Amino acid sequence: MIAAANFSLGMHVFKKTVSDAAAQFAAMPNVGAWVHESHHSAKKDAPSGTALLLMAAMVDAGYTRPIDVSSTRAGSIPGTHVVGFDGPSETVTLTHTVRDRAVFARGALEALLHPAIRERARQWMATIEAPYLIVVIPLLVESGTAADYDRVLVVDCDQSLQRERLAVRDGANAGLIEAALAAQAPRTARLALATEVIYNAGTLAELVPRVRALHALYLRLARSARASR
Repeated sequence: MIAAANFSLGMHVFKKTVSDAAAQFAAMPNVGAWVHESHHSAKKDAPSGTALLLMAAMVDAGYTRPIDVSSTRAGSIPGTHVVGFDGPSETVTLTHTVRDRAVFARGALEALLHPAIRERARQWMATIEAPYLIVVIPLLVESGTAADYDRVLVVDCDQSLQRERLAVRDGANAGLIEAALAAQAPRTARLALATEVIYNAGTLAELVPRVRALHALYLRLARSARASR
């Protein structure tokens, strides 16, 4: 069994943002804070478990002043959480909104599968004798596991080209293509994690020398790592 206050992947990024903000505002004694959550009318608990999770994150970050927590139950709202910080001259609000409850099922599935997949990958990698290994992880940014690896190679191209390739490869319509792109972390987030980038927008002949150059780099790094042990 797996349990969590919220299985949305975006919420866990939001929680980290809230925690960082709370740590900053904790040093400003004239800034107050609140959490407000809104859900559908059939939801029984109030405040939500996620609201309490966010409040606890703020306290853990060092914000020890009172935090007002409130709730709304109306209609079919899937879930909205707003965290606010209010000072004498300005107000800062952070908002997370769920538009589709399928995000919870997807998050639960990933929470169940990803640890098992990572463990199987570690076992497999321990049996391989090679100068270096490349592990292909489509959702590296979303899973938050980049720190588990020595380097991050991003294969990059423009979104317009991504759309063309999805249409050719999968025969997907525009709606499915946009949904697939929306489920991914932004391109800027992927590039921010990269130690190396291959821009894969040209021909195979153009791509081959880039791959060979990276292979040479990784061999040098592997030799250097072995020498320093």
